[in-house]
Amino acid sequence: MDEPRQTPAEEVKTLRRELAALRRDYLETDRARLAAEQRGDDLAERLKAAREEVGALRRSASWRASAPLRWPRLISLWARDWQATVVEKVDRHDGVFAAIKALIAAWRSPNQPQTTEAYQRWIGRQSTRADTAGVESLAYQPRISVLVPVFNPPPDLLKAAIDSVCRQYYPHWELCLVDDCSTDPAVGALLAEAEGWDERIKAVYRSSNGHISAASNTALEAASGEYVALLDQDDLLAEEALLVVADSINAHPEAVILYSDEDRIAENTDCRIDPYFKADYDYELLLAQNLISHLGVYRRSEMEAVGGFREGFEGSQDLDLALRVIERIRPEQVIHIPRVLYHWRAVAGSTALANDEKGYATGIATRAVTEHLQRTGQQARVEPCPDLTIFQSVNYRHGAFGLAVTAALADPVSQSPIEKTVEDARVDYFDARGEGGYARRFNRAVAHSKADVLFFLDDGIASASPGALEHLGAWAMQERIGCVAPRVWSTRRRLDHGGLVFSDNDAAHFVFQDWRRGLYGYGARAVLHQRYAALSPLAVAIARSTFESLDGFDEGFHSHLAAVDLMLRAHRAGLHNIWLPAASLKLLPGRGRGKADLFVDARIPASDRRRWRERWPDWPAGEGVHPCLSADGDYDLVFQ
Repeated sequence: MDEPRQTPAEEVKTLRRELAALRRDYLETDRARLAAEQRGDDLAERLKAAREEVGALRRSASWRASAPLRWPRLISLWARDWQATVVEKVDRHDGVFAAIKALIAAWRSPNQPQTTEAYQRWIGRQSTRADTAGVESLAYQPRISVLVPVFNPPPDLLKAAIDSVCRQYYPHWELCLVDDCSTDPAVGALLAEAEGWDERIKAVYRSSNGHISAASNTALEAASGEYVALLDQDDLLAEEALLVVADSINAHPEAVILYSDEDRIAENTDCRIDPYFKADYDYELLLAQNLISHLGVYRRSEMEAVGGFREGFEGSQDLDLALRVIERIRPEQVIHIPRVLYHWRAVAGSTALANDEKGYATGIATRAVTEHLQRTGQQARVEPCPDLTIFQSVNYRHGAFGLAVTAALADPVSQSPIEKTVEDARVDYFDARGEGGYARRFNRAVAHSKADVLFFLDDGIASASPGALEHLGAWAMQERIGCVAPRVWSTRRRLDHGGLVFSDNDAAHFVFQDWRRGLYGYGARAVLHQRYAALSPLAVAIARSTFESLDGFDEGFHSHLAAVDLMLRAHRAGLHNIWLPAASLKLLPGRGRGKADLFVDARIPASDRRRWRERWPDWPAGEGVHPCLSADGDYDLVFQ
């Protein structure tokens, strides 16, 4: 029976009650925010005072005079740390001789960590491999409109940006410059002059200042190209940029979004620094950071279909645009171009100089991702990344309270630390010890379970982060997700297990292994959720329905290769295997150290190696790793 409809007066009363409740919630939230800010200010002051006190102590005569008394203790600590490092290295390589062999191989490797000096040497070895002759080989030669919103840039930097477009090898471009009411008369004069340099340059002058989104939309209205490229007023395009983009469009005719790698130009110099060799399209990583960014190229018709840039999202307007376009297209229509085609100039006020230069952008990015999740029907809360707050972290627990989880534990000692951190999940524990290999033991646990989520832990842990099991389970319950793995720390506060990358068919390495806690990793990827073909088999969560659809663990494997096999089958099925740093585990002392190469493990029998080669004979080396970076998990620069 239908409920009686409210009268208009009753509806008004109901709305007033709801409004009053919302006001109370807002006031409580605001009070909590102010209290948190005050606590933060107090802690900052206490930290400042403590640093000043320590500094004064170290500058004192007594501290300097007593230095020799501290040397034995310091030497002892250094020796202990060195000994622990040696023991760990030997264990990771399953023996002294193997560890020495790996050390020699690393010393001989031409690959180098990404220092500024190494990057300069790397640049010197590169060739643009593009010229005007390459244009004639393109069957399709689309016009590419370069959109540049302009507001009071240094005229010399604006001129350099315009020149970088004029120098393109690819001739089918147009440059749409939009002056957003600059107050510097030199800017208007430069734009007027630029129109005379080349007939492909258009200058538009807005009658009122509308900020970057409005100015970019004005540039979009002036564009006539099939594709549009986004260029900031003080940045530079590589000379081959648009030719490489056109070539990629020919290789991928259905492409809607194309994006390239980028680097930065040091302030007041022409020195290129800090390259970002990006991942191929990774939806989960995009939710955490603007993976597309520069150089971003869009099919104009799709960009217009979503209404261009949204005002009110200034600072993260390009992330908001990318998310709205992605909602309309297939993942294979987002193309990564693994070339540095964009040079981001580090000037005051630019996020290229420091990630907090445009702090307002962080909150806007959170809003852009939140609205995207709402539009796509995903129940989640977007929070600052706990390790690096300029990026986002998606928390699916908002729509997954009270999950039923079966935790299958190879070591019952892990039950206590998990129980201490469980917040709302309903967990039943299964002792996965006994006869049989990895696959048989954990399949037996599944047979006894009726839970929504399965969590397999193949070693003992000392602790877990609050709500780790809920985080893993909530992610695993998303329809697109296969397996989810936490970040695993060693007792030495170093990263032990995480995502896996393959340097060969039967050689796999954990990303950022041995990196100290507090380091963000390459492109901040040591702290952000992202997709990998495979993950650590030590700790894995998966939805029961997904596990059953993949026919569970293959009992032909006796070792933990059964879990890696399951993950690759999920990956091949189009599911996303996710590394989730927001959920962290800490190993027991001396337990579960991840090997430097997953396959170099005495626990893997010869029969498992044979079965692996039969199952995955053509698994490509370097799957998911940028061709300019090493596939050993450290992402060093590759020198061919």
